Amino acid sequence: MAIKVISWDELQAKQKLSNYLKFAKEYRKQFEGQWRENEQLLYNAVGYRQERVSTSFSTEAEIPDEPQDGVGVNDIFRYVRFIHAQMSANPPAVQASPGSQDPRDRQAAIGADRTVRWMRKQLEIGEKIDQMTLKTLAKGSGWMKTVWDANLGTVKQFDKATQMVTMSGDFLIYSPASWNVWIDPDATCYENLTWVIERHQLPLEEAIALNPSKEAELKSFSRVDASNNESAGQDWLFRGQFKRSSDTDRELVDVYEYYEKGTPFNGMAGRHAWFLEDGVLLKPMEANPHWEAKLPYHLLTDVDVEDQVFGKSFIEYNAIIQDIKNRLDGQTLDNIKAHHVTRLYQPQGCDIADESISNLGLEIIRGTGPVKPDFIQPPNSMPDAVRFRQDLSAGAESTAGVNESMFGQVNREMSSLSLQTAINAGNTVRRRLYNKYAKCVESIYRHLLGLAIMHWNVPQTIRVLGAENSFEVIDLLGSDLKDGWDITVEYGTSLSLDP
Repeated sequence: MAIKVISWDELQAKQKLSNYLKFAKEYRKQFEGQWRENEQLLYNAVGYRQERVSTSFSTEAEIPDEPQDGVGVNDIFRYVRFIHAQMSANPPAVQASPGSQDPRDRQAAIGADRTVRWMRKQLEIGEKIDQMTLKTLAKGSGWMKTVWDANLGTVKQFDKATQMVTMSGDFLIYSPASWNVWIDPDATCYENLTWVIERHQLPLEEAIALNPSKEAELKSFSRVDASNNESAGQDWLFRGQFKRSSDTDRELVDVYEYYEKGTPFNGMAGRHAWFLEDGVLLKPMEANPHWEAKLPYHLLTDVDVEDQVFGKSFIEYNAIIQDIKNRLDGQTLDNIKAHHVTRLYQPQGCDIADESISNLGLEIIRGTGPVKPDFIQPPNSMPDAVRFRQDLSAGAESTAGVNESMFGQVNREMSSLSLQTAINAGNTVRRRLYNKYAKCVESIYRHLLGLAIMHWNVPQTIRVLGAENSFEVIDLLGSDLKDGWDITVEYGTSLSLDP
């Protein structure tokens, strides 16, 4: 069936981009309250939330006032740190294999494999992936972006008359902040995600240098980055934590980048645009410059939600447990403090001189009646409170998919097989996360190799450790990697820490 290709003129692009951004922001609002809640639980030292972002999770009638002294073991931070370290210590192994025994395919596979090794070290992909997995564990969704940035690399040309510099271009890979990414609200999964909008917060001077013809429009949308104003931190929880004096304030402007993947409705070319919040284009709209007109964004989610692109974090399920445990710990601390105060009950008529009492921690309670003076001891904590806290901890560990065996705690004699079984049982809870982890890593390297095929038009010299850790120097063109190979991503299952 024939499909008519839809094209946008500048006015249509302005209207559509403005509406897309508006709809995407409205759609994402339903998740932002929980994201802030997760950030507060994860990054606050004692686990207390200083403010209630959303009242849908609890009410004052359900949860009593918090103790005066905030104390508690932040188990959520403990679980996240362990799982994050586990994923960082056991990254999926990426290897390019030949598609056939043809010598040309074997040579192309060797070049692709060496390029993967070079990218892993040169682009610090492991560090970028760790940043993405942390966002995934904290908010349920983490993003990675892989593009070819024409403003990076070495100086290719400099025009003295116009003071314009042309760069050679280079790979750019980073994990965008979850607060800076908006998606198509009609998408039900990542595979049918049509477009993505990303916010770039640029200094006004840099934005003007990149778009000199739009200086007036950029200045109209600029703002002073004063972290002590009320609007600071409205998206990011910790953005307004650092105070700046007025002489260090700088002007920022929000510039939005729009990527649309290739579909039959846009001629399989996709779309790419830079625009301001009202939809004004900073540069003419162009076809999607990414490899095969795909979206340059890679998504890793924790807990899957049916018919929804964004995932959920296990922190959401442990939030109320962490709050109750903190309150139990606070009440225990209050009881301990009460035992440090000596209270003497002195009935009326007792011949005890007030001046005979020292200034130690002693509180005198006066009363009437023929009762001898005696000391008052505060009551001990209920035994049920201790058991209740243990039950809460067990439930939180089950939800997070960790257990005491993973932390090296063995409370009784256990065989190595039993210990291994307990560890694997905990990892099985996160099996779906590890499968998506390997798939996301594969997608990242496929896109990077695709960009190398597109933009390595001149020989690139790469230095890597090849087979058996031998040092190799290879000159490669993009055409050398065009076909004849495929990527395989594997992770082991033999070690306890392996996914």
